[in-house]
Amino acid sequence: MHARIRPAPPPLARPPTLRPSRHLVVAAVLAVLMVESGCLSVWTIQRPPSPPIDARAPLECTRAVAAPAADTGIALLFGAGAVALLVGGQSNSESVTRSVVTGIGGILVIPAFFSAFSAIWGYASTERCRELEEALDQCLKGDRVACGKLGSGEGPPQGPNPAPAPPSSNP
Repeated sequence: MHARIRPAPPPLARPPTLRPSRHLVVAAVLAVLMVESGCLSVWTIQRPPSPPIDARAPLECTRAVAAPAADTGIALLFGAGAVALLVGGQSNSESVTRSVVTGIGGILVIPAFFSAFSAIWGYASTERCRELEEALDQCLKGDRVACGKLGSGEGPPQGPNPAPAPPSSNP
C-alpha cells in the first residue's frame, strides 16, 4: 500500500485581512446616525403630571420648547437628505449606484420619522405643561374652573395662606 502524501498548502505572504464591504460601512454609519438622530424631546422633557394635581405643590414639567425645536431641525435635515437621495438615485444611470443611493435615502426616512414624532410629542407635552401652569396660577387666585382643570374636584386650596375672597357686590 502506498500512502498518499498531500502537498503542503502554499505559504501565505501575509495573513488575510477582513475588509468590510461598502454596504456594511454605509449601514454602520447610518446606524450611528439613527442613534444620534435626536428624539431629544422623548429623552429630555419631563412630562406633565396626571390629574389630580395639588395646587400647593410646585408644578414639575418642562415648559421650554428647545428640545422639540431641535428635533424639528433634525427631522427636516434627515427628511431633506432622504428626499435628495431618493430623487437623485432615480436619475443615476447605473443600476447598482441607483439602488444603493435609493436605499440610503430610504434608510434616512427612519430617523426623520422618529425625530418628527419626538418633536410633535415634545410640543404637545410642553403645551400641556404651560396649560397646567396657567390653570394652577388661576386656581390659586380662586378660579374654581381652573381648579377643575387640575382634576382635584375642589375649589382653591385652603391652607396657611388662603386665596383672597373676591370682592362682594352686596350693599
